Amino acid sequence: MDADGRAVVERAVAGACSAQPGYYRADRHSYCLSDARITYTLYDPGSGAVTGVGEISLSSYAEPDAGSGWWNESFTATVTKTEGHVSSLAVNLTASCTNACAMINPDAWGTKVLVLGQSISSHVTYSSSPASGTVTMVTPQYSLKLYQPGDTPGDWDHNWPLPLKVRCDAELSGYGCVISQVRALLDLPLSQYGEAAATYWYAQVALADHWGAPDSPLTRNKDEAAHKANRYRTCEGGSSIPFYPQDDIEDDSCDEYPFAGAFEGGTDGGLCAEILPKFEQGGWKLYYFAGRQPTGNEPCVRGHVPLAKNEKAGGKYGNFVKAERVLDTEKFTVSLEG
Repeated sequence: MDADGRAVVERAVAGACSAQPGYYRADRHSYCLSDARITYTLYDPGSGAVTGVGEISLSSYAEPDAGSGWWNESFTATVTKTEGHVSSLAVNLTASCTNACAMINPDAWGTKVLVLGQSISSHVTYSSSPASGTVTMVTPQYSLKLYQPGDTPGDWDHNWPLPLKVRCDAELSGYGCVISQVRALLDLPLSQYGEAAATYWYAQVALADHWGAPDSPLTRNKDEAAHKANRYRTCEGGSSIPFYPQDDIEDDSCDEYPFAGAFEGGTDGGLCAEILPKFEQGGWKLYYFAGRQPTGNEPCVRGHVPLAKNEKAGGKYGNFVKAERVLDTEKFTVSLEG
């Protein structure tokens, strides 16, 4: 924290919630504060000279719930310094929140008096219930009173907001909350999704738009009618070049990328690169059709993918949207490693 008690934030790497001392970190489903040092200074009322110093270390951890509108934030405060006339510290921590949010339990532990080396741990509880079909951006806020017992608590207040927002929505089924400032990542490892993932990998690596890469994310389109229309244009009767299943691929099906469920999908399939990914001799090989050698400038790809792998990848995408609460027009990236 800075001198005014305000917290600072550092963007988390995906999947992690560890932080440097004094910093917040976040991933899509959690945020935490690590070892923020907060100081109390005692002054002589006559001379104004410093007569004692106390310090606590404050850490917190929270996991907003993508499947409900409430979550806990746990805190631990530890007295790390008492000097001079400061022999103990009274610690009181409360929380509040903005917008369509209420506190079920705003007071972490009441007021506890701690001596050097002692700790106290507890939690507060947030509840958000936005109106059906709406989204709200919740900011948790904190008030810490830290003082020498016998002094006036209001003279040593520390107040700060969480330096990021928790997005809660009722757009998908029920309520759910995530850290939307951290972009959702769809994980489709090559080892599990085979020809489907190889098709997406080709688009990310070989085509100019690199769809799904961090610098070229996809955008969710929630309109089911648009999904059908997109697929029709790319893989079915709306394509200027028909998709012909190959006899040497079991249950051959057309798998398009960008996905039909993204705003970037729906290009005429005749304009797409068309590939046959095959796992041969311990590695993946990509085959093309005579006269249709890709240039790398195609806006999309059609892959010849066994139907089971195509459906498996499609099911993962559908579950991903719900688990990560990817809303309409929200951007996301795709990882194909592993």
